Amino acid sequence: MYNKVVISVLQNVLSTHQKELTSKTDFKSLGATAAELNWVLFETEQRLHIQLPEVAITQDSTIKDLLKTVVVSYPV
Repeated sequence: MYNKVVISVLQNVLSTHQKELTSKTDFKSLGATAAELNWVLFETEQRLHIQLPEVAITQDSTIKDLLKTVVVSYPV
């Protein structure tokens, strides 16, 4: 479930439809600006109803890092 939401957000915010996404893809290689990265985090929080730590994800972070942060932040 988390994977689909995160991929959907990435595709909508960063227009990644033409790019191959792997767990090792970082946001810098996707051309994400700081504002776009903030938007990705905001959209992910809104769709999953969670609160992500803002400092946890940077432009050097990978999609796997974001997924790990989502899993840790998701209420049990």
